[in-house]
Amino acid sequence: MFETLSDRLTGVFGIATKYSEALLAVKYRITTANGTMAGGPMYVLERGMKMKWLGVVFALLTAVAAFGIGNMVQSNSIAAAMQGSFNITPLVTGVVLTVVTGAVILGGIEARGIRYEGVAEALRVPGSDLRLFGKPESYRTRRMGVALARGDDVAQARERAQECARRVLPRA
Repeated sequence: MFETLSDRLTGVFGIATKYSEALLAVKYRITTANGTMAGGPMYVLERGMKMKWLGVVFALLTAVAAFGIGNMVQSNSIAAAMQGSFNITPLVTGVVLTVVTGAVILGGIEARGIRYEGVAEALRVPGSDLRLFGKPESYRTRRMGVALARGDDVAQARERAQECARRVLPRA
């Protein structure tokens, strides 16, 4: 898998970078008024380095980059595939993608799927964790996720997992 020294060094520096990034994100995250967690590099810059202006700049540049980097590469790939496969000009593909994406973003097309209520309350159970499945529809006996928990013994862990699961409700 790792064939050269440079591969190994790249792996070590990558792991170290990811570890420090995750550690700082957890250390400087906040709990919002409604109980959800918020964090990221801009919070590290604001709260950890005491440079709020740099956090704002980072957030703004990230928002600008999101439009150019991710979306343009994806739409260009789709346009190239449509032109190569069906001889549809990139302009037509771009217009269609813009209209469909705009409809989804502006709420013209509602996403079908399951929403979960009570997730934040479920995660407040000590030692608990959730794994929710992204299934398109729900019915009474369908397994939509799993609640995991730790405890001092098996009985306590089972009780915590059951309490965690009781708090989550799937909604169509």
